[in-house]
Amino acid sequence: VQKPAIAHELTHALQDQHTDLDNYMDNKTMNQDEQAARQAVVEGEGVLAMMDYMLAPMGTKAADMPNLSQMVESASQAETAKFPVFGSAPAYLKDGLMFPYTSGLAYSQAKSKIYGANVYSALLDHPPHSTHEIMHPDAPAVPALELQAPEIPAAARAGYKKLDSNVLGEFDIFVLLKQELNEEVAKAVAPLWRGFRYEVYENAAGQVVLAHRSQWKDANSAQAFAEAYRRVIAKKAFPGEDNRVDVHGETVDVIEGLHK
Repeated sequence: VQKPAIAHELTHALQDQHTDLDNYMDNKTMNQDEQAARQAVVEGEGVLAMMDYMLAPMGTKAADMPNLSQMVESASQAETAKFPVFGSAPAYLKDGLMFPYTSGLAYSQAKSKIYGANVYSALLDHPPHSTHEIMHPDAPAVPALELQAPEIPAAARAGYKKLDSNVLGEFDIFVLLKQELNEEVAKAVAPLWRGFRYEVYENAAGQVVLAHRSQWKDANSAQAFAEAYRRVIAKKAFPGEDNRVDVHGETVDVIEGLHK
C-alpha cells in the first residue's frame, strides 16, 4: 500500500518541478470551476502514475486498461463505505472529494492515448478550463461562456450585501440535480451546460437572495434545465418567497429568495 502511495506523491513532486503547483491550482484569475478542472489534472495524473506502478509487474500500462476509472471508483467507494461519517456526508462533499481522483484519472488516461508518455507535462502546460472538459475527455473542448448574473431589482436588493460571485460548472450542476432530483435528470441535463454565473446576497436578518444566469447548448437544453430547476426550487423554497425562472432562448435567468 505504501509504495503505490509514494508513487502518487512523487508524481506531485515532479509536477511541482515542472510548474508551480500552488499557482497552477490557485491562480486568483481563475473561477472555481476552472480550479476544480486543474485539481482533477493534478490528482488524475497522480492516480495514473500510481496505477502504472501497480500494473508494471504484469506488463500492463494503465492507459491500455478499459474501464480503469470505473474500477478505481468502485474500489474507492468500497473503501470509503467503511467510514460512516464520510458515508453520511452531503452528496456534494462526497462527490467533490472523489471527482479529482476518479474523473481526473479518466481524463488523464484518455489524454495519454494522444500524448503518450508526455501526457504529464502536456496537461500541465495546456490545462483544461472547465469540469465539462474533464467529464468529456474525448469530445472537443467547449469554451465556457463569460456571463453576468441577472440584475436584482434595486428595491428588492436594499439592505442586502453581496457575499459571493462565481461560476458553477457541469460537475456542480450534475451533483445538484442528482441530489435534489435524480441521476437520470442529472445525466440528461448537466452535459448541456455552456456557462453559469451566480451571485449571492444576504441581509442583516440572514435572508439570502440568489441570482444566476446560465447558458445552454440550445433552446431545448435551456428549457430542460429551467424545468428541472423549477422542481429544485419547489423542494427548497420557503413560504412567501418570490422565485423567478425565465428562459430567453439558450439562456436561463433565475432569481430566488425574493420576498413578496
